[in-house]
Amino acid sequence: MFKVGKIVLWFVLLLLLCSVMTSLSEIKMVNAGGTIYIRADGNVEGTDKITRDGSIYTFTSDLFGSVIVERDNIVIEGAGYTLQGTGALLSKGIDVSNRSNVMVRNVKIRAFHCGICIYDSSNNTLSNIYIANTTYGVELWESENNILSGNNIKASIGVLLHSSKTNIISNNYITTTKEGVFLEQKSDNNIISGNYIANNQGSGIHLGGSLNQIIGNYIANNGYGIYIFSPPFMAASSNNLIYNNSFVNNAVQVFIEKGFAMADSINLWDNGKEGNYWSDYNGTDADGDGIGETPYIIDENNQDRFPLMSPFGPQNSALSYPLVAMPEEYINYTICFVDGRVWAKVDGTYHMQKIFGAGEEFCIDGIRYVVLSNELPLLYPTPPGTTNISIKIDGAELPWSNYTEANPQALHSTVLGSWPIICCKINDTPDRFTLKIHYEHPVEIVNGSHIFLYDLNISPYLTPWNLKSTAFFSIRMEFHYTNLSIYTTGTDGVWRPVNYLLVKEDATDVISFQIVSQYSKPLHGDIAVKFAVIETSDQQTKYFWVALATIIIAVASVYYVVLQHKKVWRRRQTK
Repeated sequence: MFKVGKIVLWFVLLLLLCSVMTSLSEIKMVNAGGTIYIRADGNVEGTDKITRDGSIYTFTSDLFGSVIVERDNIVIEGAGYTLQGTGALLSKGIDVSNRSNVMVRNVKIRAFHCGICIYDSSNNTLSNIYIANTTYGVELWESENNILSGNNIKASIGVLLHSSKTNIISNNYITTTKEGVFLEQKSDNNIISGNYIANNQGSGIHLGGSLNQIIGNYIANNGYGIYIFSPPFMAASSNNLIYNNSFVNNAVQVFIEKGFAMADSINLWDNGKEGNYWSDYNGTDADGDGIGETPYIIDENNQDRFPLMSPFGPQNSALSYPLVAMPEEYINYTICFVDGRVWAKVDGTYHMQKIFGAGEEFCIDGIRYVVLSNELPLLYPTPPGTTNISIKIDGAELPWSNYTEANPQALHSTVLGSWPIICCKINDTPDRFTLKIHYEHPVEIVNGSHIFLYDLNISPYLTPWNLKSTAFFSIRMEFHYTNLSIYTTGTDGVWRPVNYLLVKEDATDVISFQIVSQYSKPLHGDIAVKFAVIETSDQQTKYFWVALATIIIAVASVYYVVLQHKKVWRRRQTK
C-alpha cells in the first residue's frame, strides 16, 4: 500500500513538473518568438512592417509580438495601428529599458502583461497611446524625467512608478480594474496633473512617495480616491501638494495608512488659496466666492483649508459611430469625350481602419468620448449630372441613396455652386476595410475653360491616431488639351497652385500629384483642375457633320412646316 502511494505521489509530482515546464516554455516563446527589435545600429529585425525614415520608425500594419528598443533618440510612430499580444505572463508590448529620448506615439497596445515598460530610462515620452487588456499599462522603474501625456489606459494597474522621480503624468484617461496611478518605494517629485482617473476597484492614486504634485485631476468612483501609503520603517509619504482636484463619489475619498512609518504622513491639501472639490463636503459658501467657509477634515494632521464648492472635469460626449482613420486614398480620373461632351470618370479607392468601436472610450483635447455603435454612415458629395454610381466595401456592393432629396438643406458648397450628397451605411464596421467608389459626370465649362472638382475635406478622419492622410491623384487625359492647371480651393475663394508630374502612357498624358493633410493643419475645400480642349481635325470633322446634320434637320423641319401651311391654304381657297 505504501509503495502504491509513493508511485501515485511521484506520478502527481511528474504531472506538476510537466505543467511547470510547459508554462516556462510558453513564457520563453512569448519573449523570443515574434519579438521585434530596433537595434542600436538603427536596423529593424523581426518584421518588415516598420519603416525607417532617419530617426522615425513608422508602423505600416498591425503587429503581433513585442517591440524591444535598443536605440536612443528615436520616434516610434504607431500611425494608429495595433501591437497585439497574447496576454501571457511577463510579456511586454514595447520595452524601453535603459533608453533615453525615445518617443512612442499613436499606437494601440493590447493583451500584454505590461503595455510599455520603462526601466532605468530617462527623458522618454509616451503620447496618444491606447493600452487595453494588460496587467500593467505603463511601468516605470528607477526612471526619471519621462512624460506620459494624452494616453488612454485600461489595465489592472494603469501606471506604476517604482523608485521613479521627476516624471510627468498629465492629461491621461485612466480607467482600470484595480489601481489607477500607483507610486511606490519613494517615488518622489513627480507631477500628476489633469488626468481622468475613475472606476477603479482600488485607489485612483496610490501615493507612496513625497514632494509630488497632484493637481487638476478628476478622481471619481474609485474604492479610494487617494490611498497614502508609508512603507514600514521608512519615512512617511509627506509634503505632497494636492489641490484643484475633484474627488467625486469615491467610496473613501482619502485613506492614510499609518503602518510602521517613522512619522505620520502630513500633506498639503491646498495652495493657500484653493483646495479641492469633495463630493461629501457639508460646508457652506456664505460669501459666494466658490470656497467653503470651513475646512474639509481628513485626519488630525491633514485638512483642506479651502475646499471648492463646484467640481470640474472633462467634457463628456457620445459618438454614435466608430472613430475611423483614412491614412491613404487613391483617386483615378479618366477625362474623355462622351457624345461630343467632356466627361470625368472617377474611381476612388479608400483604405480605412476603425480606431475605436462600440463600447470603447477615448479622450481627445480634454473631451471624453464614448462610442455607441459600430454603424458607420458615409456621406459623399457628387457633381451635378452624376451617373453610374457604384459603392463597394471589400468587393461587396453597398446600397446608396440621395441624401439631399431627403434633406434639401444638405448640400456641399463649392466654388462652382452647391452639390447634392449621396449616402450609404456600413452596418458593422470591420477593423480594416477598403471602400471603392465609381461615378461619372459631365465636366463644366466656366469662362471658356473646362473645370472639375474633387472634395478634399478629410478632417473628420484626422485624429491623434491618424496624424496625416495622403491623397494620390492620377488623371488620364484622353484627348488633346492645353493650359492645364491644378489648384486647391475652398469657399474662401483663394486658388492655391498644386505642382504635378506629367508622363506619357501609350501616347496618353497622365497627370499625377499628391496632397497631404495634417491633423495639426487639416486641408479644407476641393481640388480644382482647369484646362482647355484642343479640337483635332477628327473632332472638327465630327463637329462639322454634327452641325451639318443639325442644319439639314432644321431646314427639313422648316420646309415641312411650310408645306403643311401651303396645304392648309389651298384647302381654304378651294372651299
